[in-house]
Amino acid sequence: MSSSLLPASVQEAARAEPAWLQAARADAFGSFRTLEPPQGRRTDLARLDVESLALRAAGRPPRRALAKLPGVLHLPLGEAAREHEDLVRPLLGGPIEGDDKWARLHAAAWSAGSLLYVEKGVEVGEPIRLDTPHGPEGAVVRDLVALGRQAKASLVARSTGGGADAFSIEGVDVHLGEGASLSLATLQDLRHEGTLLSYRRVRLQRDSRLAWVDGQFGARTLVAQNEVRLAGQGSGLRFIGAFFGSKDQHMDMTTSALHAGPHTESRLDMKGALNEDGYSVNSSVVNIGPGAPNSSGHQHQETLLLSDKARADAIPKLDVENNDVSASHGATVGQVDPEQLFYLRSRGFGEAAAKRLIVEGFFEPLLREIPVEDVREEVRAAIVGRMKG
Repeated sequence: MSSSLLPASVQEAARAEPAWLQAARADAFGSFRTLEPPQGRRTDLARLDVESLALRAAGRPPRRALAKLPGVLHLPLGEAAREHEDLVRPLLGGPIEGDDKWARLHAAAWSAGSLLYVEKGVEVGEPIRLDTPHGPEGAVVRDLVALGRQAKASLVARSTGGGADAFSIEGVDVHLGEGASLSLATLQDLRHEGTLLSYRRVRLQRDSRLAWVDGQFGARTLVAQNEVRLAGQGSGLRFIGAFFGSKDQHMDMTTSALHAGPHTESRLDMKGALNEDGYSVNSSVVNIGPGAPNSSGHQHQETLLLSDKARADAIPKLDVENNDVSASHGATVGQVDPEQLFYLRSRGFGEAAAKRLIVEGFFEPLLREIPVEDVREEVRAAIVGRMKG
């Protein structure tokens, strides 16, 4: 498909890119135009002109700092596509079958992004920071993260900023080679008034391990899709999710662990709190395929409602296609325990302070499992900030 079929703003940004990447953008944009908006979800974006908003946001890409560490290659994605085609093209230029309409728009229109590659056998001793400051109109960002065989690293990706009418699409594709290990933190605290669509996809090869902390706190309307494919034998996922929604916030989150290889394991734990008229739908899926014997997949969700107007839907799902597995799921949604509140009030705490202590205690068991201290404190500060706000 000709790159001339891309919108003019995207053609300008893609002019210096190799032909194969321009063609991949054009294919994505062509299929975007033929698809209907996603159906069956609990988020209706019909009130928004998503295409115009995304292209407007893409026209002002954010500036981002690049890591400079031994054994680490960190380049703007367009530059990496030109200079390291053998590395980038298999990760970026593949089929997009299964992506929804908005994911294909993202694949066509991203204007900021980077390749972060940790070379084979390299262990990065300090956390790598990848900050994305969204502009007043939003951002359209795509990142590739790849670890070579037996590499080890920690990555903290944080999204902040935005504006009153900001519209953003973010995406990251993570590929872990055999025996690689990644500690990943994705923290989103955009301005309350904006809209964010988020697509994160991870592929784990043999004996690779991913410890992932995901914090969702900002944006008035959030649609986040996290998907981890445990493709290689012996690969493992530990996912910790935390969210806090308040006035007018609509948070639609889906996390999937797809077991394709034998002897794979996943554990998903998610906790969230909702204040005022905040709403969340938290879908989690553990799929253990026919080629994944001796695997285990476990998930649990807890949501705390801090007002009578807050609402939450918890949708855990197990899809098991193999008899030789261990799997479980559970979910709870409930109000603040009135006995706990009464006890704290009787000890001299006001209602707001008492609720804050209960919320902090609710999240604390999960926070203690976050391995990177700086990330643990950032998530804790975001939660406390929401209670004060």
